[in-house]
Amino acid sequence: MAALLLQEIATRKATEDAMQGLTETDLKSGQNLIDSMVLDKPDVHALDVDAQGVVLVTCGICQRIGPIFKNYTQTSLLNLNPHIITIALNGGALLLANDSPLSRGLREDRVIIEHIRQASRGNGMKTAALLAHAPCAATEPYRFSLLKVIDLLVKAKARLKWELVGMKAACFLGMPGGNTYFVSQKKWDAWVASQGPAL
Repeated sequence: MAALLLQEIATRKATEDAMQGLTETDLKSGQNLIDSMVLDKPDVHALDVDAQGVVLVTCGICQRIGPIFKNYTQTSLLNLNPHIITIALNGGALLLANDSPLSRGLREDRVIIEHIRQASRGNGMKTAALLAHAPCAATEPYRFSLLKVIDLLVKAKARLKWELVGMKAACFLGMPGGNTYFVSQKKWDAWVASQGPAL
């Protein structure tokens, strides 16, 4: 009986932790996007860091890096074997979208683009991993919904590919509870079109 009660408490605590910071609307939207496969398991889309390497653009606090790389391990990271160049600023990839209010004033978006350009020229990097997370403290003043975070992430990819022709980019989203998802731009665009002007 005591073990069953402890298990129920642990399950309830895990659920509360997973929901921390997301509204009920965000949770419903997230589940809809998972069901629609806009958000997918990252292992199917994991990036190979041993090939030509990867430029990782992430939020300074986001810690969900492991699932997005095929051959990433804590040991290999400590030994500096993976070829990963990390650009970490608060807001991360969300700073890159043309209409992102996060990059106004300081123009950190230009700084990120230039660092990716240097990584491409100097190190032969041809792939960028754009990692955002929700909720993100950098977005709090703007009260971004989960959908807005994903929208900015997908727009960041589009901008990066437009500014750096030949650069590949993949979007990933970290969520509460330790879950990380691949974000399909093609499926996102179709999903947004199906929602009509309400989105």
